[in-house]
Amino acid sequence: MLEGQKIIVFGGSSGAGLASAKLLTSKGAEVIVAGRGAEKLDVASELGARGSAFAVDGKDVAAVEAFFERIGAFDHLIITAGATNRGGDFVTSITDATFRETFDGKFWVQITAAHAGARRIRSGGSITFFSGGANRRALRGMVN
Repeated sequence: MLEGQKIIVFGGSSGAGLASAKLLTSKGAEVIVAGRGAEKLDVASELGARGSAFAVDGKDVAAVEAFFERIGAFDHLIITAGATNRGGDFVTSITDATFRETFDGKFWVQITAAHAGARRIRSGGSITFFSGGANRRALRGMVN
């Protein structure tokens, strides 16, 4: 089904990203996982011969560009990356800095990956953004 497809999972070292990477390799795709922390990138062993993993800080535009330059052309980009700071109580705990950190860690990381990756997607390819579990219902203490 996905034989011959090269798929990047940006933010694929845990959670929905890792689950997606495992499913895609089981369907025959070559999957490249990009994750923020090198310590979590032993996930490549879980993906078998069709998987590999690289450490990339999504907040570092030059590092993201270099990653996609190294990867070259590919078919699909799945972006699950995004650090979320749950923050705490809206009135007493969450500061402007907390909001900015969350926005930078989710929105800008995804935009940076999409922008850098889009130039290398083969014709007929796609970009898929994951928003996370809070898109369905609010979680206590996660207003930001």
